Amino acid sequence: MRALIGQSPAQKARQAALSKIWVERNRDRTKAAARPWYRRNLDHARLQLAISQAFRRRRNVLWANQEAIAAFYAKAALLTRTTGRSHVVDHIIPLRGRTVSGLHVETNLRVIERFDNARKANKWESPGWERSCASSDDVTSGDPPPSQLPLF
Repeated sequence: MRALIGQSPAQKARQAALSKIWVERNRDRTKAAARPWYRRNLDHARLQLAISQAFRRRRNVLWANQEAIAAFYAKAALLTRTTGRSHVVDHIIPLRGRTVSGLHVETNLRVIERFDNARKANKWESPGWERSCASSDDVTSGDPPPSQLPLF
């Protein structure tokens, strides 16, 4: 995929769409290119998987509705089988985000295509969820602006 730095949002979206189409048309070629890397880096891949699973276990809470969570995974599997495109369960607020970390609960899950989840990476893309914060110009008392409060 070409570098997206310095491109407008419309150009980035167009390039992402073209890349998605190319990957869908060249699945065997993509898998064949990834296979040697995976074999060379098997220990690293296993370590990353173990770390990810351990972190997810730490982000579980006792009050989460396990049946609702399982329903998301069942829906992802069903969509994968029926559409032929890989679907995964995405954490809306990532478990390991840079600025915010979510929980492994049913209100933080959604089913999306694997490609879209990989493109999203570990970012929180939920427009409209931002909480308003006073700018430094609005502060008259000398106090710092209020911080973002946790959502859950």
